[in-house]
Amino acid sequence: MKTNNMYLNRLLRLARHLGKNHLNEVLYYKTTEYNCNKAGCKIEHFDWALAALAKIDSQKWKYNDDGELYFVKHNQLNALTSAAIYFNLTVDELFHLFIPGYQDPIYKGKPLGDNATPSDLANNIYEFISLKEQEDIEQIISVQLKKILAKKIIKKFKYKSVY
Repeated sequence: MKTNNMYLNRLLRLARHLGKNHLNEVLYYKTTEYNCNKAGCKIEHFDWALAALAKIDSQKWKYNDDGELYFVKHNQLNALTSAAIYFNLTVDELFHLFIPGYQDPIYKGKPLGDNATPSDLANNIYEFISLKEQEDIEQIISVQLKKILAKKIIKKFKYKSVY
């Protein structure tokens, strides 16, 4: 799966990284518990998922001297807010993906609790990407249809008799 949307591709890379690393952690390190934290902001979120961004895109995500993750272009913002910018997400979409208990059925996926695993989050991201791709396709078709109809209306008026 690869999309034409740069932001969805970023989400796809995160989902793949989370899914692959979760399998490694369970097999080799017996990690079975993932806890949510506030990590630099007032909202409890899947900070372990955002921490993966520094591994995936190390040019755009860094850690400051206090050990907090930040987005290089917006280093004054916390990681959660920066993730909304980095992935081009609305607040509702951001909460759906990264805040436990805020999963909205309109974005597909399943409800995630505080103890959600990386595989659970990766699956929700995949569902979200498929929904957004479908919306993108529908929007493209709608725009193309409007252009076609506009051309037909213009042609119709060009050939209309004035008498």
